[in-house]
This record gives sequence, C-alpha cells and structure tokens, in this order.
Amino acid sequence: PLELLSLHCSDNVLLPSKALLVSHLELNQKEVHQVRFNFDFNNKVSVANQCKTIKFKSLGSDKIVEADVYPWQEYEHSYVSNDLSRSPPNHKEYNFISVNDNEKEIIFKSGTHEIDSNLIIPEGYKVSIPAGTKIKMGYGVIIYSRSPILAKGSKEKPIIFLAADKFAQGLTVVQAKELSTLDHVIFKDFRYPIQKGWSLPGAVNFYESPVHISNTLISNNKSEDSINIVRSEFKIDSLVVE
Repeated sequence: PLELLSLHCSDNVLLPSKALLVSHLELNQKEVHQVRFNFDFNNKVSVANQCKTIKFKSLGSDKIVEADVYPWQEYEHSYVSNDLSRSPPNHKEYNFISVNDNEKEIIFKSGTHEIDSNLIIPEGYKVSIPAGTKIKMGYGVIIYSRSPILAKGSKEKPIIFLAADKFAQGLTVVQAKELSTLDHVIFKDFRYPIQKGWSLPGAVNFYESPVHISNTLISNNKSEDSINIVRSEFKIDSLVVE
C-alpha cells in the first residue's frame, strides 16, 4: 500500500486531513478515492492551476516518491453514485411492464401509464411498446435505456410520450446494439435531460444506438435540440418538429 504525504501547490504544501493508504493495483486497474487537504483559504490556492505534484511513499519505506498531478473538474461524490449509467435497472418495479428474461423481451402493457421516477432499462433486451400506449412522465423523469426501443404505433393509435410536468426529460437510448424503431410516435412538452453529473441537449436522444424514425412528431419541447442523434446510424422517413 501507498501512503499519501502532501500535495504541492505553488509555494503551499497541503497535508491530507487524515492518513490515507492506497492499495497496490495491477496494471490497467483503477481505484478512486476522495481526499481532502487542509489549507488556508486566505491563500486562495487554485487547485486546478497551481497544484502540480503529490508526494507519497510505500508503507514501511523511507523513500519518498513525487508524481505529477493532472487537474480534473471538481465533482460531488454523489454524482458518481447517482449517475444513470451506473444506476441499477428498475424496470421490474413497474406493474405495467412485463419481462421475459428467457426471450430477452421487455413489454409495456397497453393503456395509459404514469412514471414518477427515472425508468432505467438494462442492455441485452428488446423493449416493445404497443400502439395506443400513452406514457405520462413526472417531475425530472427520464426513460434511460441501453436496449433498443420498438415503439410501433399507427395513424389511428399513435404512441404518446407526454410530460405531465414541465421538467420531465424525455427518452434517451445509449449504446443499444440493435435497431430502435419509432413509428407513429408523439413526444410532447419535454425538456432536455439534466441529471446529476451529466446532461444531453435533446428531448429525445440516441447515442451510439441505431434508429429508424417514421411518422413521428416532436412538439413543444424546451430543449436545445428536439432530437439528438450522436454516432449512430439512422434513417428518418417522416419527422415533424414544432
């Protein structure tokens, strides 16, 4: 294990608030620790610009080693623990969703459904939403999926995603390997997603996820982009943004 000794910022030497031992890691392994250093705020030390080196030693050794410090944006520890990409799936908590783990299918039941907390869908499934389904999303809510979304409505029975609250944050599909389909779908009144630690510019987002969009309406959204497709193969036959 390694013992952190001091952080050197310009002419200031900052000491850790308590002794910290960091375990030895194999090559390519990562480990994250939150370390607090004591310093006089009157000195107005800018950690990002002036802290250049850190000193440490192996436990039981007298040899002190110095290493460069690479600045990184400050973040709250809770950002990591609450990051959607690290959040466990919760799709089985909703009574209007059925799951077939053998066939790797997640199926929304027909009808009108309300979502009052983030819906997290894991990778490796196909998510089917039948024609005529209406999904009302509450304050700050996002549907975040790592699996393709198959939302196939019809002219008579479109699928409707509706912001029941003006801060609802729409649909985001991330790194889904197979094709998503949006056909006769309406997205209305959403804003762009902003969650702890990250945000995206679109009310509807596909990131590294192929998608085919047809006969779809995105209406009255309060976001930089109504739809945002990044590093994804896509086909759009008929899309109206208003």
